[in-house]
Amino acid sequence: MMFVAVGLRERLTPLKVRPPGTPCFEAQAGTQAAIEHIAWLGEQCAGVDAAPPLDRRIVTGLEAATAYEAGLMDRFLAGTTAIPGLTLSASPAATDWTRACRPLASGWPIARRWKTRLRWLRKNIFGWAGDSMP
Repeated sequence: MMFVAVGLRERLTPLKVRPPGTPCFEAQAGTQAAIEHIAWLGEQCAGVDAAPPLDRRIVTGLEAATAYEAGLMDRFLAGTTAIPGLTLSASPAATDWTRACRPLASGWPIARRWKTRLRWLRKNIFGWAGDSMP
């Protein structure tokens, strides 16, 4: 609480600012936790000391996560190709596993992608039809 003499109060011009509102503390905390987790991956999985700058730990953490996920994808592709009667839409021997479903995603017109995806869904088969879908 503040008390101001009447004479002084009349000479003061109040600063008109819009109230900032309540910041989204949950989003701030979640973003900070995600950044710290990725940096932690760099420390725990790639052996980077906690002393380097945060950006280096983040890059190293993302590289460690990518390498781990690539290993999981290789294991998945090796296992699925061993299943009799299973057909993959792309080569499981692709060196860039992130493009494993690229033919379906970009090689066909959108309508054909949708029809193929719907046909698969009717058979309880889930597949990605590309990020350019409406």
